[in-house]
Amino acid sequence: MLGDLFYAAVRTSVEHNNLNGAIAGFNRYPFANSEHAVHAATDALRYLIARGQLTAARRLRDALPRPAGKQANAFDDSELNELLAVLAEDPDHLARALGHVPSYRT
Repeated sequence: MLGDLFYAAVRTSVEHNNLNGAIAGFNRYPFANSEHAVHAATDALRYLIARGQLTAARRLRDALPRPAGKQANAFDDSELNELLAVLAEDPDHLARALGHVPSYRT
């Protein structure tokens, strides 16, 4: 129930161009690596990318709380990690993102 409300709040914020509201929601939600949080982040990034709002998508990417014990751009979801790779604006961001996409690990 709480996860569903969180997801709906993030989605509504992103769809109404309230990126600050979406980021605040992620920062308040206590379960950073839960299915609801990962799903909300994936859908929000996909929505922003599809609308050509790459600056907003990168801002959201940089603001996402990282799960405890995880490096930057490391989530337990390959689709989310692949979206982070798509958003990479320089070689350092790309290398970090690809390091967490299973098909690109050596």
